[in-house]
Amino acid sequence: MKKAINTYLKYRRKIIAFSYVDKLIDWDQNTQAPKLSAKYRQKQVEVLAEMYFDLRREKEFLDAIDYLLLNQDKIKDDDLIKDIKKINKDLRIIRNMPIERYIQNEVILAKSTEVWEEARRLKNFDHFVPILEEIVDYQKEVIKTLETPELKGYDVLLDMYEEGSNTK
Repeated sequence: MKKAINTYLKYRRKIIAFSYVDKLIDWDQNTQAPKLSAKYRQKQVEVLAEMYFDLRREKEFLDAIDYLLLNQDKIKDDDLIKDIKKINKDLRIIRNMPIERYIQNEVILAKSTEVWEEARRLKNFDHFVPILEEIVDYQKEVIKTLETPELKGYDVLLDMYEEGSNTK
């Protein structure tokens, strides 16, 4: 049990670090990054997305989570149990989505900010529509991948961001 918890915590620290880097990139992009740096930043996002995907797909990490979920009755820390359940839920996309599609979406999201700013500057929403359609198409794939008998359609996405929420 202790080994599985330590493995989980080791990977969790790395996941939090990647999340922090992602937030810094986003902040930089939205505040002070030179406009011409967008293409370079998108390439970096692609590299980081692949590394982040691979980290969360490591067999050692997934095995530790599966073991801890099966033996959660032996874990005395309620916060740790909640954290494991949340990360396991977040890993549904990683466990079920092809890496190429996941990375492609991350690059599209990184590019979308630049395209949205161009559309605003041009006062032309149609300029943004193609990339918005790509984002929506990916979300439709996520829905199909994660649907369960209890969660269907848009409720899948709502539950990802606000557990227990649904269209009703």
